[in-house]
Amino acid sequence: MTETTPPVGYIIGLDTWRAALMLGGVVLHGSIGLPALGLFVAIDMISQTFRMGTFFGIAGILTAIALAKRAPGEWLRRRLVRLGFPLAFGLFILSPFIWLMRTAAGDIAATDTLFNWYHLWFLAALIAYSTIIYALIRLRLDEALETYLVDLIARKTVRSSTVLLFTAVTSATLFGIAPRIMAATMSDSTFATFRMLQLAAGYLPMFLLGYLVGRVPALKSLLLHQTGTAMMIALAITSSYLIWFALIAPYANSAIVASGTADLRFVAAAIGPPAAFVLILRSALRVRSVPYLVQRVSAASYTIYVLHLPLVVAINLSLRGSMVNVYFICIVSVFISSSIAFAFHEAIVSRSSIILLVLNGNVKRHMAKNARIGASISHQDKDAEIRFIPGVTAAPALQTSEHDLDFAQRL
Repeated sequence: MTETTPPVGYIIGLDTWRAALMLGGVVLHGSIGLPALGLFVAIDMISQTFRMGTFFGIAGILTAIALAKRAPGEWLRRRLVRLGFPLAFGLFILSPFIWLMRTAAGDIAATDTLFNWYHLWFLAALIAYSTIIYALIRLRLDEALETYLVDLIARKTVRSSTVLLFTAVTSATLFGIAPRIMAATMSDSTFATFRMLQLAAGYLPMFLLGYLVGRVPALKSLLLHQTGTAMMIALAITSSYLIWFALIAPYANSAIVASGTADLRFVAAAIGPPAAFVLILRSALRVRSVPYLVQRVSAASYTIYVLHLPLVVAINLSLRGSMVNVYFICIVSVFISSSIAFAFHEAIVSRSSIILLVLNGNVKRHMAKNARIGASISHQDKDAEIRFIPGVTAAPALQTSEHDLDFAQRL
């Protein structure tokens, strides 16, 4: 078996892109504890410019899809479980373990706190975003915003470029304000530990853009039928980076290079994600099937991302003092950490309801078990009045599509 066709309503391209963008973080983190060489810096810039913002945009779309099937309260409860369990595992289990390894190795980059969210900061961001969406729904502001957008688009007073520019400016504003507020309200150690709050604030507009694209068909149509601006932005960012690092930075003094690079990365981090989001969304909606192995990796992506960091840290700390090439160490750590986490997911996590809950926040296995119990009871007592078990659906035919369509909860 090489590939399968997704069930009706399952946007497999979005799910595959979500997994790919998440697993891109494994490549990014492959250089942890190693010297900041040129290729590692380039990977970091690509991630900041395109990867994370697009990931949150896709998360917004999947949120809109999930809310179309569930009441807001039920959706938020499931969301908090899905995000909260892995985040708690990272804070209270993985973080102390990573801290102990880095401290024992004399890694001066290790923070002075046992509890750091490290690579799982995006889960806290998604929890905050989900709470905001829930509040908008309860206050009916989402309906008002949808009506306003539909009216603007119908009157042709807004174009794709307008939406992308507004998202970029809003992101840039939040990126700029957040660190100032953090510096004024936090100690230096707390600021260092939770510096990713700046990213959580700056990527909020991307999540909201994705949510509105998933909720308002007219907005999706507008963005997908006017992709010229997105392509121009992506080309401009790429050209700017190439010109800066190839033609200007090598001949400028270090102070100018540092300042110019920071400014360029700031602008790119604001305008890049909306453009990348549109282009990736367009490609995702054209996908009809993916190879079976890709589907398996996609299903395991959450586990791989949660577990890879301590493995990468252990490998890099053990090899960085050797004569092995630094880039080779990075490749080895990415490959080994991903392979171990993938194998662990398939052999252990996917077969254990408890571990699946802890690492993926997935409670469906419990629900499926209850459904089987409910079906058995119903079969044994055909003449009796049907007894409904809380959380159990009486129609198996409906369970399949509900399960398949709920890939949004993987976030």
